[in-house]
Amino acid sequence: MIKSMTGYGKGQNVTEEREVTVEVRSVNNRYFDVNIKSPRYLMFAEDKIKKLLSEFITRGKIDVYISVNSKEDSGKKVVLDRQLAESYTTAFKELCSQLDITYDLCATRFLNSDIVKIEHEEQTEEEIWQYLEPVLRESFSNHTKMRQQEGNRLKTDILGKLSTISETVSEIEKLVPLNIESYKQKLFSKITDALQSTDIDENRIIQEVAIYTDKVCVDEETVRLKSHLKAATELLESAEPVGKKFDFLVQEMNREINTIGSKSNELKISSFVVNVKNEIEKIREQIQNIE
Repeated sequence: MIKSMTGYGKGQNVTEEREVTVEVRSVNNRYFDVNIKSPRYLMFAEDKIKKLLSEFITRGKIDVYISVNSKEDSGKKVVLDRQLAESYTTAFKELCSQLDITYDLCATRFLNSDIVKIEHEEQTEEEIWQYLEPVLRESFSNHTKMRQQEGNRLKTDILGKLSTISETVSEIEKLVPLNIESYKQKLFSKITDALQSTDIDENRIIQEVAIYTDKVCVDEETVRLKSHLKAATELLESAEPVGKKFDFLVQEMNREINTIGSKSNELKISSFVVNVKNEIEKIREQIQNIE
């Protein structure tokens, strides 16, 4: 099943601790070009993310966006500085004694001081990857599904164009013998007019026609072109990435139809050649987006 290089996918996981969102967008490119935008503390995972992504797509310009929003109380802990608290208490007792006032200190007074701190718990790289990887896979999988859908549309359209080319090539094959016979009749008529006689050396006519036939014969080209069309149709059924192979086949198809065009001086054949070249060009544009 062919896939487009253009696609979008999203994955998301919301828990009591955090909300993780991954989005991936891609467009066509000759190479595997990945750009990851994520919080700085996820930089350690970039190589892992690229390796994981390569399981889903082999080439294209790909942007991966990762956001992690921790819930308000998630990953937080209260840290007490006991030594500082004892120092505060001792100093306050001494002050009360010196001023001859009643010692009255409530623990809640410490809440807005440096004694009580709220810190974020540190997570290991392994712990981060455990909650990040499933969301990445979901996003990449959805991205692949969209590329497959677009690939199916491309496949249907390309198959139609290949069929049109095949039918046109068959018409060209039918016209070539008629073209040769027409040349033979024209040649005979011209020589007859020139000599004002029907007493003409037919062997000479046959030789001239044979030379002309050799010049305009396109059997080899049509056979090769049909072979390329068959190979292209088979590629569309492949489960492997076929974009580069398809690009080569299109070049070869273009080469054969150009040769057919250069050998023909028949207007109708030339018109068919133009039509085929037009269809090949449309296919060439479409396969630039095939993985």
